Amino acid sequence: PSRGGSDFAWSLAYGATSGAISSVVFQPLDVLKTRVQAAAVQQPAASRRSLPRFAAELIRREGPLALWRGTSPTLLRTVPGLAMYLAAVNSLHDRLSTSRDDASIGGLAKAAGVAAAARSATAVALQPLVTLKTNIEAGGRCPPGLFSAAGWLWRAGGGPAAFYRGLAATLARDVPYSSIYFAVYSETNSLLIHLPIFLENNANFKYRLARLCFASACGSLIATLATHPADVVKTHQQLLAAGGRLRLADLLQRIRDSEGSLAAGLTRGLAPRLLRRLGFGAVSWVTFEELRRLRTARSAQPR
Repeated sequence: PSRGGSDFAWSLAYGATSGAISSVVFQPLDVLKTRVQAAAVQQPAASRRSLPRFAAELIRREGPLALWRGTSPTLLRTVPGLAMYLAAVNSLHDRLSTSRDDASIGGLAKAAGVAAAARSATAVALQPLVTLKTNIEAGGRCPPGLFSAAGWLWRAGGGPAAFYRGLAATLARDVPYSSIYFAVYSETNSLLIHLPIFLENNANFKYRLARLCFASACGSLIATLATHPADVVKTHQQLLAAGGRLRLADLLQRIRDSEGSLAAGLTRGLAPRLLRRLGFGAVSWVTFEELRRLRTARSAQPR
C-alpha cells in the first residue's frame, strides 16, 4: 500500500482511539448538558439550579450510572466520526499545505475550510445516532437501550424522518465549531511551537502537553461560545421529534417564554458543554498528536 494510504489508515486508528477515550470520560457532562436544556422547557426551576446540585439530584433519583446514559450511541457516533474527521483533516491539510502560509490569513482560512468539509460529511452520515443519543440522554419516555430507543423513536416520531430532526441545527453547530476550533488550534499551536521555550523543550512531553492543551483550550473556548445557540436549538428539535415538528420561529418563542428571555434560553447548558469541550478537545487532540508523533519517530528509526 502507498505511504499516503498507510498514513490515512493510521490517522483513522489514532482518531478512533482518542474518540473512545474522550467519549467515555466526558459522557457525564454531555448528559448533564442535555438534561439541563431539556429541563428548561419541562421543568424551568430545575434547569436554573447550580450544576453540582443538578448532578447530585440526578444521581439521587436515577443512580450514578445515569450519568453514562447514552454512551453506546455516543461511542458509535464519536469513534468513527472523530476517526474520519481527524484522518480527513490530517490528510487534506497535508495535501493543501504546499506553501508555508500557516501563520497567514490564507493559512487560517485553509484550516477552517478543511475542517468544515470533513465535519459536514461526518455530521450528515451520523445524524441518526445524534438524535438517538439526545433522546436517550434526556431520559423521560425514551428507553435507555440503543435498539429499544431506535424502535421507540421510529414509532413515536413517525418513521425514518424522526432520526434526521435537527439536522440543519446540527450542521449549524458542528461545521462552524470544527472550522473555528481547528483554525484557532492550528494557529495557536503554530505560534507557540516557534517560541524559544517550546523550541528548546520540544522533546519534553510536559512542554508538548502544555502547548497542545493550551492550543486546544483556545479553540474549544471560542468555538463553543460561537456555536452554543445552535446546540440548544438542536437539542429541542430532537427532543420534540416524538411530539411533532415546530417551526424555528415557534421553537425560539417557546424557549423565550419558558426562560424569560431568548438570551438566557440560548445559553442554557453552556457550562457543562464548555467543560466537556475543553476536556474532550484536549484529550482527543493530545492523544492523536502524540500517537502520530510516536509513529513518525518509530518509522524514522533505521531498521
